This record gives sequence, structure tokens and C-alpha cells, in this order.
Amino acid sequence: MTQPGPPHPHAGQCIALATDGSTIGVFVTGLLTRWEFIVRRVTSEDDSLDGAALAIIDMGLPDAEQLIAACVDRGVPVLAIAPAGQQPPGAMASIGLPIAPAALHAAVLQCLDGSGRKPIDYDAVRMLWDDPADPGYLRVAGVFIGELDRFAQNLPEFLQADDRRLLERQAHSIKGAAASVGAAQVEDAARALEAAARAGSDILLRQLATALEKTVQPTIRELDSLIRAGKV
Repeated sequence: MTQPGPPHPHAGQCIALATDGSTIGVFVTGLLTRWEFIVRRVTSEDDSLDGAALAIIDMGLPDAEQLIAACVDRGVPVLAIAPAGQQPPGAMASIGLPIAPAALHAAVLQCLDGSGRKPIDYDAVRMLWDDPADPGYLRVAGVFIGELDRFAQNLPEFLQADDRRLLERQAHSIKGAAASVGAAQVEDAARALEAAARAGSDILLRQLATALEKTVQPTIRELDSLIRAGKV
């Protein structure tokens, strides 16, 4: 049976595949190739991730967490092959075994489309507030800017304290606040940090904290421009 191919903009993109399962490797490579992706097999964090649009990582690998941390460091989204219902910290999505072709196809596109999320998801804003120029939205956005700025300033202290429960609570709080104003990048990064605080390695935790920090200023700048425009 012919499987659906990816939308044209994704054809030809490189996907890094890390698995020590021969059958899984051949199966997934065959599907990705049929869908017009370029597949590069990797086995450790030392292998090149340059040019990869996505990494598919089998969580059965001994150094799977280190591979995820390397991907986070390089800004490469991760699709994890993991037990059903589990999404490892740092992964954008997960898929269980046995792998259904349609489910793999959908998860790959979810990761590729989601990795291009902008600081503010205006579709989400309109669903919540109807209009980004709504005075109510702008007031909430102003409060969120202050909360996000304080979080970013305190994040090194949270990490230094080595209090994972505190960091998990703080990441959860900023995740919810970000969702209320459509701050997509912050929301995604805070969700990943929350999961890592609960179950990730120290290396991954710090990589995800750095990734979150990188989303702060672009988000504040865009929200601030909306607020200033609303005051004209």
C-alpha cells in the first residue's frame, strides 16, 4: 500500500535516525525514504546532526538522553520512539511500538511543523481573545512580560539551588501563563523544562533551561510591540 507523502515543503529534508534495532531501523528508513526524506543514521551524540531537520531517537539506546540533549543544544526537534503513553523530556513528540506508518507520518509532520513555531501564535490568541488588539489581551500580555522577565532572571538561581520540585513548579507556572497569551515558544520550552525537572538528567535539564532562555527576549519584544501599537 502506498503511504501518504509529506507536504512539498518538507520533501528532501534530512532526518537523523538513532536506533540499535536492525528491523526498526530498516523499517523506519524505508518509510522515510518513500516519503522523500533523506535519512542519516546516527549512534551517539558525537555523530553529526548538522543539517538535520528532525531526529528520531529510540529511547532503548543507552545514551538516548545524551542524544536528546545534543539535539536540544543544536535546536533539532526530537521524535522519540518510546513506550506507549510516554514522552521523554526534551522530545517534541513520541511514538510507541509497534510503529504504524500513518502514526509515524503524522508524528514526523507534527515535529517538522511545530519546530517552526513563532514567538506568538496568533491563531491561539484569536481563539482566546478574538483580536490581538483587545485591551484585555494587552493587559494580560503586559503582566506576562513582567512574570517572564522575573522567571528568566531567577532561572540560574533555580538551577543553582538544585531543587527540582521548585523548578518543576516554576516551569509549570510559566507554561500556563504563556498559554494564556499565545506565547508558543515559551510554552513549548517551559513544558519541556517541566518534564526534565521531573525525570531528566542534569545535562538535559540545563540544555532545556538554555533553550527556554533563548525564547524570552523574542517573545517580550513581540508582545511589547503589540502593547505599544495598542496605545497609539
